[in-house]
Amino acid sequence: LLAWEELAVYGQLIESGEGPEAIAARFGVSPQHVARRLKLARVSPLLVDALKKEEATLDQLAALAIIDDHAAQEKAFFDAPEWARTPERLKAQICQAHVPETDKLARFVGTDNYQAAGGAIVSDLFAESDDDSTRYLADRDLLVRLAEGKLQPIATQVQGEGWAWV
Repeated sequence: LLAWEELAVYGQLIESGEGPEAIAARFGVSPQHVARRLKLARVSPLLVDALKKEEATLDQLAALAIIDDHAAQEKAFFDAPEWARTPERLKAQICQAHVPETDKLARFVGTDNYQAAGGAIVSDLFAESDDDSTRYLADRDLLVRLAEGKLQPIATQVQGEGWAWV
């Protein structure tokens, strides 16, 4: 099967009610392979067409698949000159508004607090490892508001000690 055909077949099997484990067993691949292909199948249809025409690669689609926003995926890919469409550059473009889970601000607020406030965390299903660098906090504004809320009582206490500027 060609890459785009594999995406279509896995998508059809899922729609017909088969689970990822059954698909993996049928084709002799791992369930993670199936999950990755299903994620690729959900990228923008324009990008899947580019894959069919060999104008895009699976690695490029994988870099864009970290988010589900088709318009943002298309903008990152089609607005970039061809030389700038490396998977690394595309992922950087797509994730520029996201905050890595390892970022100091994210660690200060805490992912549990962030999620409790309604913040979304996205994972890079295509990362080489499963460490914290593969997860991103998707709402930078919420993260900043939570950090400010956590810092405000500390600032008030320090001001009460007589400091003019905090």
